[in-house]
Amino acid sequence: MFADLEIVVNGESLKAYKCILTARSEKFNVMLTSEATQEMEEHRSGKINLQNKDVTPEIYKEMLRWLYMGECEISHNPKEVLPLLQLTDEYLLPDL
Repeated sequence: MFADLEIVVNGESLKAYKCILTARSEKFNVMLTSEATQEMEEHRSGKINLQNKDVTPEIYKEMLRWLYMGECEISHNPKEVLPLLQLTDEYLLPDL
């Protein structure tokens, strides 16, 4: 089975399944399934482009790992923890 969503974080491509992301995150649910977003590029192309100097692909991978597995490896480095916490707010993930 092939991933049906590509997430490009600062130029690095990550693959994911829409069904998992939409089930675990309200933001992904609205972004990828809402009738109001049918015309959005992300919905049509199956590709999300993210440019954020504070969020590295590795940090985004940890968020995806939590969405898939319910766990992630949290660093003790504030430069890595703070962007991960920002993602929890942005993607409405209070349990992360």
